Amino acid sequence: MTIKLTKSYLDDLPLAEETYFRFDSELTGFGIRVGKLRKTFVVQAQINGEKRRDKIGHYGVMTLEEVRKEAKRRLGLMVTGVDPDAHKKKTVASEVTLAEVWEAYKQSRLADGGLRPKTISLYQSALNRSFPDWLDKPASSITKSMVVERYRQIAMSEGPRSKAGGARAQAAQSMGTLRALLSFGAIEYESDDGTSAFPPNPVLHLSRLHRGWGKIAPRRDVIAPDDLKAWSDALMDVPNDTTRDYILFCLFMGLRRSAAAAVKWDNVNMKSKTVSIPIADDKTKKAFVLPLPVFIHDMLKRRSKIRRLENPYVFPALTGTDHIKEPKRAVEKVIAKSGVHWSMHALRRTFATTAERLEISVYKTKALMNHSISRDVTGNYIQIQTDQLREPIQKIADFLLSKMKPETDQVVTSELLAVSQ
Repeated sequence: MTIKLTKSYLDDLPLAEETYFRFDSELTGFGIRVGKLRKTFVVQAQINGEKRRDKIGHYGVMTLEEVRKEAKRRLGLMVTGVDPDAHKKKTVASEVTLAEVWEAYKQSRLADGGLRPKTISLYQSALNRSFPDWLDKPASSITKSMVVERYRQIAMSEGPRSKAGGARAQAAQSMGTLRALLSFGAIEYESDDGTSAFPPNPVLHLSRLHRGWGKIAPRRDVIAPDDLKAWSDALMDVPNDTTRDYILFCLFMGLRRSAAAAVKWDNVNMKSKTVSIPIADDKTKKAFVLPLPVFIHDMLKRRSKIRRLENPYVFPALTGTDHIKEPKRAVEKVIAKSGVHWSMHALRRTFATTAERLEISVYKTKALMNHSISRDVTGNYIQIQTDQLREPIQKIADFLLSKMKPETDQVVTSELLAVSQ
C-alpha cells in the first residue's frame, strides 16, 4: 500500500500485533514498518537483482524532513548497487584513528595469549615518539608520501640515542610498528563484502624507495677479555650498589636485561644455589632454572641482608615496589671512564663468547641462555638438567673474574669485585 507519508498520517498509524508496512507514494522505496512496540522508517530496493531492505531509524527520533533526506541518499546508493549498511561500515572504518587501531590491536591479541608488557611498551613508545601527530588522524588517511617523509625525518635525525648521520634503527622499528597496525586495521575493519576502507599498506612503499630499510644489522658489541679489567674498575665507581650488582648479575648469568631485572627473591633458592626465571619474564616464554656461580651466590647473600621487605625484587627501583630499569646513565659513565664501548645486551654476548672460548658445548651454552634447540634434530634428543649447568657457569664466572682482577693469579673468592659496605 502506498500513500503520501505525512506527520499526521504517521501519528495516527496504530501499533499492531502483526507487523505491516506503508510506503510513500512520492518517494519510491521509502516507507515505515509498524509493529506492536514501535514504528520504524525503512528503505527498500533491488541491489544486484536482490530485494534489500535497510532500516533508517525509529519514528519520532528524526523529523520527517530529515528522514526523507536520508532515505533519498540510501536509495541512491542502492540504485547504483551499493549496500547502505556496508557503505556505513566502510565510512565508520575510514574514520577510525590510529590510536583506536592500536587499542583494537591490543584487545585482538588477547585471543592469542596477549602481548608481552615489553612489546606493548615498545609499540607505545614508537607511536608516541615517531607518530604523536598521527594518533588522532584516521588511520586510513595515512598515505605513502606521508610515510616516506616521516621515515626520512626519523632516519636522518640525530639525538642522544642515534649515531651521527641519523637513527635508521629507530626509523625501522617505528615503521615496523606502523606497518603491523595498518595491516591489522585493514582486516579488522573490513566490510562484509570483503572491501576495506584502508588503502594498501603505505609502509610497503618504503621498500621501493629505500631497499633494506627494515634490515638493520644487529649490534656485535662484546667486552673483550683484555678490556674486562678497565671495564670492571670503572663499574666499581658507579655509586649505586644495586645498579652495580644488577650489571654484574646480567654478565655472570648471561640473562637478558629484562629477565634479570624481574628476578624476585621468591625466584632465588639460596639452599640449592639456583635462580628460576618464570615463563612470563623471558623473551622465549620458556621457564628455566640456572645454577648460581659462587660469586653471584655470595652477592645475593649480601643483598638479602639489605633487601627492602616491601619490594619483592632482587634489584629494586630506588623507590616504590617496581624493579630496576635499564641503567643508561651508569652505562654511559662506565664507557666514558673505561673507554670500553658496551651495552647491556653486550653483557649477554660476552657471556656467550666466553662460553665458546672455554669450549663449553653448544647445547649447554644454549641451555644456559635459554635458546631453542628445536631446529636441531640431535638437540631434540638431548635433555640438559640444571645440575649439568653448574660446572660450565662456574667456569665462565672464574674466567671473567680472572680477567677483571688478573693480579689474583686465578684465585677466585667471593670478595672479588665486592663493594665495601
